[in-house]
Amino acid sequence: MADLVTVFQGIEGAELRVVATLGSLDYEIEFIRDDIERMYDGGEFDRAYRDLVANQVSADDFKRAVEIGDLECQLLLYDETIVFLFPSSRYEGIFASFDRQKPFPLLEVVDHASTIPHLSDSASDDD
Repeated sequence: MADLVTVFQGIEGAELRVVATLGSLDYEIEFIRDDIERMYDGGEFDRAYRDLVANQVSADDFKRAVEIGDLECQLLLYDETIVFLFPSSRYEGIFASFDRQKPFPLLEVVDHASTIPHLSDSASDDD
């Protein structure tokens, strides 16, 4: 999925950390920056994946409870990292994380992700 990685690497002002495709039962890391890879082991990635899926399952009905429109992404902010979760279908999607910096091109990341074919069709896959 080099094209997927290229989409996120091409965002000016955003230092890419990790890109992964998330499935309902597993994940695949498409890109990981060298300094980030040295910081973690496979077990930590597995635990993070299980936490992400558990959060998705527990929050599945939120968008139906309030009329907020179609979900483009979920955003998680940490001290040093900004994480984007882009749903492509129920319990599947794309994980992209970046170094947190000021200013950060938040909407540019979302706009770039909308060019990924299976993400742009995700609204019709949810129901």
